[in-house]
Amino acid sequence: MAYRASSDRALFITTSLLTIFGLVMVYSASSTIASMKYGISTYFFLRQLAYAGLGSLFMVFLINVDYHVWQREKWIRRLLVLAVICLVLVFTQPQINGAGAGFATAHSRSSLPKRRSSSCSSSWRRSWTGTNPWCAGSTSGS
Repeated sequence: MAYRASSDRALFITTSLLTIFGLVMVYSASSTIASMKYGISTYFFLRQLAYAGLGSLFMVFLINVDYHVWQREKWIRRLLVLAVICLVLVFTQPQINGAGAGFATAHSRSSLPKRRSSSCSSSWRRSWTGTNPWCAGSTSGS
């Protein structure tokens, strides 16, 4: 009989619940935009569901692999090379809708808006509280 740790069931249930919660959050956050842009309110939900399904299949595959396999040096090297390749791919992607994740967007960081005011002149804070706690001696909203 195969060894089954008691923590495997709890970990599997926790992972499944978090995945379901994430799917609900994706649907609730994107149904209106998906309906306006793609004509179907479940567009992003179905995409995320497909990725969650692929991840679940991969998890089931990995559950059935003996953990001693991952302790071999050749597998460690292969996984490190795969991780480096994935990082290079992520950091070299172009910006999409003004958002990027790495080296391709490094030049755009200098074009971020400069901070116009110091904490002593934050008007919304002063108008809300009547004082600005970040500045010594500031007691009025002016």
